[in-house]
Amino acid sequence: MKRSGLRSLIYLIFTLIFVALPLIVVGCKETPTETGFLEGRVRLGPRSEEEIGQPYPPEIYQARKIMIYDADRVKLIKQVDIDSLGDYKVELPAGTYTIDINYVGNDDSDGVPTTLRIEPGIHIMCDIVIDMGTATS
Repeated sequence: MKRSGLRSLIYLIFTLIFVALPLIVVGCKETPTETGFLEGRVRLGPRSEEEIGQPYPPEIYQARKIMIYDADRVKLIKQVDIDSLGDYKVELPAGTYTIDINYVGNDDSDGVPTTLRIEPGIHIMCDIVIDMGTATS
């Protein structure tokens, strides 16, 4: 009887380790979300005559952000930095988003807010022109 009980216990442990546990672990894995990319270039202006052809100081771009909201513009999903050349790129789960900027000072833009659909594996381009209101001198 003891031998039979020991076999049952070993069988139970074996079943838990090699059958039930892998099923639990696999069932708990997060399913990967399919993602796409939003990228573009931000152009700033207006420029004074002296500034034309000169790069903006990095802090001009650093102060500005691309704001990515849910489709209804209720929840901020991501705030994206703009590099010193005016470029940005972000990976997002597939879905519909409202794209805007953070409006520093007198900033204005006719191109945003805008609603875009991100598709898996696709790069969506969204260039933005920001009118800073006055030439920086």
